[in-house]
Amino acid sequence: MSKEELIKLFDKHKEDISKYEKNKKRIREIDNTINKIKNRSETKITTSYKEIPNGKTNIISNTIENCIEKKEEEIKELEEEKVKLEAENIILKSRIEDVEIVLKALKFKERTVIYEHYIEGNSYEDIGNRIYWKIFGQTRDGQTIKRIADEAMKKMTKL
Repeated sequence: MSKEELIKLFDKHKEDISKYEKNKKRIREIDNTINKIKNRSETKITTSYKEIPNGKTNIISNTIENCIEKKEEEIKELEEEKVKLEAENIILKSRIEDVEIVLKALKFKERTVIYEHYIEGNSYEDIGNRIYWKIFGQTRDGQTIKRIADEAMKKMTKL
């Protein structure tokens, strides 16, 4: 994988995770809605005992048939949306896993620098002063952090 491809993956990582979770939530909502539609009974539809003019004896069955068709149409639309979301989630999950795999190849310090710079968007100076201080109780200048990041990128491009 080239450095440019890695940077693109890292740039979109947080968006991918958010979109993946949003799609999972929508899929659960669709499943719940489909179950509600399947369990819904039309209480409005009852037999009526009125005199029907000649030629129109199938009024009751048409009403029931229309309700059943409407239910099936709603379920079909929801299932189509669900299939699209699941297909999109497969792609998103693959990209999320790609990022996790390349980050696993790094040591803690390298992984932290790469994550903070490319995924969180912090500058090398900020990482050296703020993040490095929190973790190690020391500060580093931006060039040192950049060197760590460059070495980590070399490792990841070899994978």
